Amino acid sequence: MVMPTLASRTAELDESQWARIASLVPPIRRYSDEPPRDQRTIVAGILWVARTGSRWRDLPACFGYWETVHAYYHRWKQHGSWAPILAALQAPPDTAPG
Repeated sequence: MVMPTLASRTAELDESQWARIASLVPPIRRYSDEPPRDQRTIVAGILWVARTGSRWRDLPACFGYWETVHAYYHRWKQHGSWAPILAALQAPPDTAPG
């Protein structure tokens, strides 16, 4: 049984991490009737998949529909938006772009 609160705690960005990347994350657009998720939840869902090595289909519901998170990951990757986000998260805090 998947515990959404556990999943969100293990992939949640802390305030300092979010501050480092917030300006790099593209705006969320509505492509369907689904209520829009915020950028931080989408990024946390992408990071959850990366950290756990799980399939996109196994993404806990607390991150939204897996299809949505997957689509944003690929859209951001194709547009070159994901690389700077990842680089900012991997950089030491004092050298992160901001």
